[in-house]
Amino acid sequence: PAALRMGRTGAAIVNRGIVGTLSQSITLANPGDTLTLSFKFRFTTTAGSTEPYNADGGFTFGFYNSNNTAVIENDSTASDNDFGFRGEFGSGTTGRVAIFKETNVSTSGGGLGTGTDGGAVTVNNGVNVAVGDFLPHTASLTLTYNSPTDMGISLTYDGNAVGSGTSTVPFFTFDEVVFSQGGGNGFLLDDVVVSSTVPEPGSVAFVALGGVLCAAGCRRRK
Repeated sequence: PAALRMGRTGAAIVNRGIVGTLSQSITLANPGDTLTLSFKFRFTTTAGSTEPYNADGGFTFGFYNSNNTAVIENDSTASDNDFGFRGEFGSGTTGRVAIFKETNVSTSGGGLGTGTDGGAVTVNNGVNVAVGDFLPHTASLTLTYNSPTDMGISLTYDGNAVGSGTSTVPFFTFDEVVFSQGGGNGFLLDDVVVSSTVPEPGSVAFVALGGVLCAAGCRRRK
């Protein structure tokens, strides 16, 4: 399918992000259960900019639960109460790697996948990322159920591990993926794959909503 595009026109725009609705809810309940989001992305020029905007939350992505208010159209307020886990990379010359547990989002808090409405998860072995160009990059986020009080969250950038953390009061069920940004950067997404060991190893289909341009976002592994 064609790449998904989030277009921006300035550096201070509240953003709901791109929401990808999974074809089925995934619940991590047994030790070793995993859920992984992997994809390619690149920033796009915005308002004639020659490099990405500087932002500590320049690019964010993660797994969410719709909280029984499924997103069915672009820019829907149904996403305002979603909760989940997200990873954050810096952009421009601002380096950052972070993991957040987002509990009760609203556009006043910065929009789904960004802002001040999340609690930081301590990052171990963190390697700051500053996406400072318009070249293609890869990233991933993996959730691993270890116990009812131990959900592992790990991030990669361009194939390298850049940090991991543990949520001791975790969420377990997810039916969305979300991509967003906090610095006004436009971006393109491609080769988005959601894979899980639940209910059996394989990929999960999804349809992307909430962006400027929406398209089917399913790519199954053979």
